[in-house]
Amino acid sequence: MKNTGAAIIAAAIIAACFAGCEPSYTFEQPDAKPKTERTLTVTGIARLEVEPDEATVSFTFTSSDKKMRKAHKKNIENVDRFLAALEEAGVSSKNVVLGRATYSPDYVYPEGKPAKIAGFTDSTTLQVKTQDFKKIPEIIDAGVDNNATSLTGVEFYSTKLPEHKKKVRDMAIKAARDKAKQIADGFDIKIGKAVNVFEGSWNSGISRWGGPFAGNEWSMSTANVAQQVGRQSGSEEMFGPISPGTTKLDLTIDCVFEIL
Repeated sequence: MKNTGAAIIAAAIIAACFAGCEPSYTFEQPDAKPKTERTLTVTGIARLEVEPDEATVSFTFTSSDKKMRKAHKKNIENVDRFLAALEEAGVSSKNVVLGRATYSPDYVYPEGKPAKIAGFTDSTTLQVKTQDFKKIPEIIDAGVDNNATSLTGVEFYSTKLPEHKKKVRDMAIKAARDKAKQIADGFDIKIGKAVNVFEGSWNSGISRWGGPFAGNEWSMSTANVAQQVGRQSGSEEMFGPISPGTTKLDLTIDCVFEIL
């Protein structure tokens, strides 16, 4: 009887211990290996030599006087004479573009006294466009002979630059595709679609000749431009014709292809 009672008590204690407990389950996921993205990156490079068809010659005319209206009048007279000289050289004023006009005070700084205005300076920047490169020396002479205070040089460029850029881009894309195919064939792999493309920056597509000019000095420099210097046979001209040569349009395209 005692054993029976003890068994009942033990069973009751065990039941009480498990009465407030909820079952607990643990799930273990099998190790999942991360998917490796297999890609092939190539760079397509293209270059196109472009022959310029237009040039711009830039001048600055500057005049000073104690009176602003007099400084302005002097400058306008210089510019008008310059435009007249261009017309005589066969360059229409329609090809002249006003770049910038500034009117600024000139200060003096007396010792121990506040600065004061001693005069004014009128400055006008003009750009002369021409498609006849033989006229460039005449345009330069017209500016110098009529008191141009600065000549920043000559810029050669193509007016068809957007068309040329499209052609170079097509060339770079083809170069990238051809390179990717060659590498894939060499390693016996298959490539799929392009998953990422990056286009590099363009160069300016402009060639510069000469500059800067100030007073009686002109520092000659060339950038991708051929300048023929020397007497021409049967001519008294000191300098030969200005030859712009060609400008280079360069582009790189980085392309990432998926490997199948």
